[in-house]
Amino acid sequence: EDFQLMLPEESDMQELTDLVDESFQRAIQARMVEDGNPFSGFWNGWVSLSERQMTLGALRKRLKGLLEAPSLRKPRDDEWALGVLLVGPQDGVQDGAGRELVGYFELLLQRPEGLSRRGEMVPYLK
Repeated sequence: EDFQLMLPEESDMQELTDLVDESFQRAIQARMVEDGNPFSGFWNGWVSLSERQMTLGALRKRLKGLLEAPSLRKPRDDEWALGVLLVGPQDGVQDGAGRELVGYFELLLQRPEGLSRRGEMVPYLK
């Protein structure tokens, strides 16, 4: 079977958050306390939960426009993000239902830094 590329939907956000959060485990581990500390379970649980919630919030913020009205048309805002899921092969599964999420990437569009206040292009190098 082949892998599929799909646009994320609201129902994918929890699994997507888990996947993205897993990518930052080394950074998260640096903030955790060793198990010998009597408060390590509480602290480490709080660190994991807070990092996961920040990841979920950041994904929802960046993908808000895509989740509300999926489109590849020219964005109305200065910033726009297109999230793409890589879904693993599943026998007998149609339209990605019950599939395994194995990868994710984003394409971001932002206003060029070289635009002047009047909307004219200003060269980066003179």
